[in-house]
Amino acid sequence: VSSGDGRIRAGIGPDCVPALLDGGERANFSIWFFCYVLDLPEIVAMLLEGKKDGLDVRGIVDAKQAKNRGMRIALEQLEGGG
Repeated sequence: VSSGDGRIRAGIGPDCVPALLDGGERANFSIWFFCYVLDLPEIVAMLLEGKKDGLDVRGIVDAKQAKNRGMRIALEQLEGGG
C-alpha cells in the first residue's frame, strides 16, 4: 500500500487491515485495488467513504470469488455507492 506521501506500508496477516485503512485515509485522488477476496466491512466502508469524498475508486477482483455471498454483497454495496 502506498500512501502517496513517499511512504510505503506493506501489510501481511494482522497488519494488512490497518495498512489498507491507513492508505485509504491518506488517499487524495484515487484508490485503485486488486484483490482476491473483498468482504471485510471496514475495507468496504473505507472504499465507500472514498467514493463519497469524490475519490476515483476502482478495483479488479477475482471473478470466481465475486460469486460468493460475502464478496457479492460487498460489490453490490460498492456499485450502489456510486
